[in-house]
Amino acid sequence: MGVMLVSWEKPPMGRLKLNSDASVINGKAAGGGVLRDHWGRVVWAYYKEFGDLDVLAAEARSLLFGLQL
Repeated sequence: MGVMLVSWEKPPMGRLKLNSDASVINGKAAGGGVLRDHWGRVVWAYYKEFGDLDVLAAEARSLLFGLQL
């Protein structure tokens, strides 16, 4: 398996971009995210513990939490 370079791209002028992620460790799910402006500056960030969820539910919950903020 080769190495692939992945980079973050700024959103268009006047827009914001939300990136979120989650994980499950020892059966406990948590997630977080960051909202950035078109300059790449952090507007806000979050972290939240979700309890007992599988990884797909944790990913969805983290994204939903970020959208609701």
